[in-house]
Formats: sequence, C-alpha cells, structure tokens
Amino acid sequence: MTEFVLAIAFATIILTSIASLKYLQDQKISQNTEIGRMQSAAYAISDIFIKTPGIPPDWESNITNISAIGLAINDRILDKSKVDTFTNLDYNLTKQKLKLSYDYVFSIEHTNGTIIAESGTFPKKELVANSKRLVTYEGKPVILTIKLSR
Repeated sequence: MTEFVLAIAFATIILTSIASLKYLQDQKISQNTEIGRMQSAAYAISDIFIKTPGIPPDWESNITNISAIGLAINDRILDKSKVDTFTNLDYNLTKQKLKLSYDYVFSIEHTNGTIIAESGTFPKKELVANSKRLVTYEGKPVILTIKLSR
C-alpha cells in the first residue's frame, strides 16, 4: 500500500511539473509573438516617418487636418519643421494618428548618442520593441528610433 501511495505522489509531481513547463512554454511563445507584432509596427511607423511627408504633405501647418504623420522631405531626409511639430503634439493625438495601441517613445540622436529630439512616453514595461533607422537631419547623419511598449 505504501508503494502505491508513493507511486501516486510521484506521478502527481511529474504531471504537475509537465503542466507547469507547458504553461511557461506557452507564455514564452505568446510573448515572442507579441514582440514580433510590436517590432513590425515599430518598423512600419519608422518607414512612414522617414519616407513620406505625411498626408497632407504640409500637415505641420494645420494639425487639425492630419491624416498621416510623415517627417520626410525626401527619402530618409527629415524636415526640421515636421519633427519640431510632431515632438510638440499631444501624445494621445499622435497615438491616435499613428493608429497605435502601444505606448511609444520617438527620438532622434546624433551618432554619438546625443539626443536632438524626443517625444512620447512609457513607464517601464514588460515588452519593448524598437526600430532604429539611419537618416539625415539638418544635413547630418542621425539615428531615428521608435520604441514601442506594452
């Protein structure tokens, strides 16, 4: 009888361990999938920023009429006026116009790491994805970064 009880206890421990490992594995897969979605979204937003002027092309002149926010004069050449306007816009408005369900931080920095422009916010979050792009701003090479968090 004692051997039977020990066998049941041992089997219960093994089955519980397997179930716990399966749960942790599923959580990791789900997290990796979400990070992949966030990475794709960060890249797509950075692509729009660095390749288009936005819709309308002069949206920075009339922010009530923004359909899409773009920051480029030409491909990978940023417009200072658009960047300045974007970084001064209301955070919730920019999230809405970017169609974002994630929190974000936008930054432009010199290649030495000095920040030139920054906007957005997110508290320390569990999941973070980013896209870094080399662009030209005021005639100099800089790095545009979009960080998304959930």
